[in-house]
Amino acid sequence: MINIVYGGSDAFDAVVYGESHPSNLQYFQNQVNSVGSTLTDIGQSFFANTQKLYDDINGSEAMRRLRAVVRTAKSLFAPNVVSSMLDVGVFQQAPYIMQRWIMAEPTVREMYQKQVCEGYGSSYLDTHPDTIGDTHYDYQRVMHGVVRESDNYDYEVKFYMTENVEGDRDLTLPEKADILTTWENVRELMKRAMDDPTSPSNNKL
Repeated sequence: MINIVYGGSDAFDAVVYGESHPSNLQYFQNQVNSVGSTLTDIGQSFFANTQKLYDDINGSEAMRRLRAVVRTAKSLFAPNVVSSMLDVGVFQQAPYIMQRWIMAEPTVREMYQKQVCEGYGSSYLDTHPDTIGDTHYDYQRVMHGVVRESDNYDYEVKFYMTENVEGDRDLTLPEKADILTTWENVRELMKRAMDDPTSPSNNKL
């Protein structure tokens, strides 16, 4: 099987030449500032063009594309199984089976329905649109029989009588634990409102 990762020329340059260490960036900037003031107009023009080229390669947008390409490449060999997730890069390149469960988390789902987050683009198929939480089939599959804290700080457990869709099976307890851990982590990432954990292209929220 052949896998193609799309990222554009800037992403290719960043992958080939790598991401500079922050100390290198600072050193280059200091050298430009100290030398630039002593040059002629031609020299200053040359340095300005050089710095622009450097900024184009190492700028935040180029690095954002680089991180997306690298994360995509790493995910090509990830197994399509239920597992707990922590890092935003892992979320962004989640396998199809985990995309389904991530998008069932109510906070994520609400943001998706409001078009605040990308929701994995065309790779995620929302088979139950306009539902969320207790009315959402995938949420029910995770929370069926799970003890949780209620609004009055007591504990409750719900059992959903919805039958499994053809081809589905009941989640195991370890799988539910992994999904619940993933939900807790993705809620925290959403709360920070920085990189979109549901964006394979590493867009911001």
